[in-house]
Amino acid sequence: MALYLAHEIHFDGLSDMAVVQYRDWRLFGLEFQDVIQIIKSLSHDGHLIIQSTPELVQISWKYRTMEDCLNVLTQR
Repeated sequence: MALYLAHEIHFDGLSDMAVVQYRDWRLFGLEFQDVIQIIKSLSHDGHLIIQSTPELVQISWKYRTMEDCLNVLTQR
């Protein structure tokens, strides 16, 4: 779910910082640091690369389309 949501937010045109600060994360009870940790775990799984400081977040995306993302998720 986190990979899908982060991918969708980013490819809607928002910045990487906006991805982790996006209001919909709060629907799941997640704050900024929680989202960073979840995205870091996605990085460990090889889905993306994240670099973060309290003031800056950069995410490099492995999947360019939602279809690519969903194909990987459904094959696990």
